[in-house]
Amino acid sequence: MKTKRIATLSFLIAGLFIVGSAFGQEPPIKIGFIGAMTGGSAVLGQRCSEGFKLYWDELNEKGGLRGRKVDLIIDDDEALAGKAVSAAKKQITKDNIVCGFATVNTPVTMAVVPIFQEYAVPHVTQVFGPTVTKMGSKYVFRISPTIDAYVETILDWGLKNMNLKNMAIFSDTGGYGKDVGEAWERGATKFGVKVVTHEKCHLEDKDFTGQLLKMKGLNPQAVILAMGWETTMGLVVKDMKRLGMGMQILTGALEVAKFVEYGKEATEGVILGLPIVGFDEPKERAELAKRFKAKYGKDIVLHNVWGYDGASVLGIALERSFPTITRESIYKAITSISNVRLIQGVFDFATSQDGIRRSEVAKIIGGKAVKIQ
Repeated sequence: MKTKRIATLSFLIAGLFIVGSAFGQEPPIKIGFIGAMTGGSAVLGQRCSEGFKLYWDELNEKGGLRGRKVDLIIDDDEALAGKAVSAAKKQITKDNIVCGFATVNTPVTMAVVPIFQEYAVPHVTQVFGPTVTKMGSKYVFRISPTIDAYVETILDWGLKNMNLKNMAIFSDTGGYGKDVGEAWERGATKFGVKVVTHEKCHLEDKDFTGQLLKMKGLNPQAVILAMGWETTMGLVVKDMKRLGMGMQILTGALEVAKFVEYGKEATEGVILGLPIVGFDEPKERAELAKRFKAKYGKDIVLHNVWGYDGASVLGIALERSFPTITRESIYKAITSISNVRLIQGVFDFATSQDGIRRSEVAKIIGGKAVKIQ
């Protein structure tokens, strides 16, 4: 029987570093980052950029990529498609980046995908929207689990642990809520789970009594929360508790602290899919968390990891491309990445532009996410 060999991040990037601080005579390698650094989505862009920057700073501190310095060019798109398109054109045609990270919002990323495709520049993104890697461009690579990955992981858990046969879906009418709601519909069909109703709300709503009473009357085994705002989901679970709805709540990726802040004790027992549950183990996560805190003076969070894993993918591709570092060689090197363990888990771009296809499963206990699978 053949055993699959999984390469670890520390093993793969060891060859990137040359001890010493002096750089050679070769010009620097230019890498781009485009994301919301200001505006409503600023926290996403700032956090991703911190993780992204940490990787390249560490590489440069150890002598760069085999003696070549890496210059990181960061542009703020304010979560606006037009600004992101302008930034992409600037970075590609004026700054001459060889690859990059773009962006942290699904609609904005969809706007820049054609630009990176036109100039054949590989780029990574952490957005959930399933259409991003299905737009016809071979140059975009996702470094976070897709919506479908969360859904299928949770439904698989539900079948094995609660013999899940039926469920109700509660989504919002926004673009993200629509995508997530449809993903749960697809997942239910794939796993043979009956959807008894699919209710919807506006993200700004404060009272969900009508939709919840309808669900309560149908008595599903589980209620699926498929919404774009943790604040809205927090209010929903509080209403569920008020109405005496004791069925299991299942959901996908969210910021646990914010969900608990708004949902209070009503969040207890919620089952959710997360890319990462905690940083105590494995060793690579714990070590990254320590280095991140030493650099930024704060605890690492998920978006920081997406930035770091995104940089890791590009860093591995640069190493595999050396000494002929071109946009095309980097693209080919990314598509050669298979069974490589990074911070989130095992990545495989050899068979898909979606590199990681499973999430972890957690349960909220005492206001914290505790890994159960």
